[in-house]
Amino acid sequence: IVDLLTLRYLLAYDLSREQLAERYFIVDGKGRLKEIEVLDFGLETVDTGMGPMQARRLQYAAVDDPVYTVWAAPELDYQLVRIEQHKDGNLRAKLTLESYRPIIKKQKPAAK
Repeated sequence: IVDLLTLRYLLAYDLSREQLAERYFIVDGKGRLKEIEVLDFGLETVDTGMGPMQARRLQYAAVDDPVYTVWAAPELDYQLVRIEQHKDGNLRAKLTLESYRPIIKKQKPAAK
């Protein structure tokens, strides 16, 4: 059981392991437990600020909640490159990745 933001990271993790579940459970902002059904539409090309990318398109929603569509790029370890929120058939919000820089862990200097 996760919150809605953590769900997006969990989806990326599960996609990277090829273990995407059909259902997840979230706790909403009011403390209610909700079941989320995830639909996988497969790979498609999506426009980003970095140019076109191949990404898996997923869609999910809880009953009476907005519908979220997310695109996760395999070449970026399934990080989200685009997300849309629809309510009552209308686009309410959209975010698109403009740039990406992986975090590189600094190596400890060798002991002398």
